[in-house]
Amino acid sequence: MSGLFGDRVEAMPAIPDDDTRRGILDAAQRILVRKGFSPVGIDEILRAVGVPKGSFNHYFGSKDAFGEAMIGYSANYLADMDRTFAEPSLTSAQRLMHYWRNWRGTHFHAESLEMSSAESKPVH
Repeated sequence: MSGLFGDRVEAMPAIPDDDTRRGILDAAQRILVRKGFSPVGIDEILRAVGVPKGSFNHYFGSKDAFGEAMIGYSANYLADMDRTFAEPSLTSAQRLMHYWRNWRGTHFHAESLEMSSAESKPVH
């Protein structure tokens, strides 16, 4: 591409929106914990956060890159839990409450509540 003065100007690569990327990973975590990895498609995860399917590669580049990001996301979550349970300034009860608050924040969502209430209805 020619610039104003005739020299070649390279297009700047798009910088991923970290909040949206994190939102996709958060939604994927909630969905994958509930359903497992195999039955879940990228479309379902993207719909959960309102991201168009065409934008997926903008945030991850490929499905392999998404899988690697999910592994890193899970590893960070587990490392956070290790730090929580090893925190000497907290009592055992405080550690456990911190764990449950964190778990609820990363695994529990309105869609989970809807599913849980539907699953708890007796079948006649």
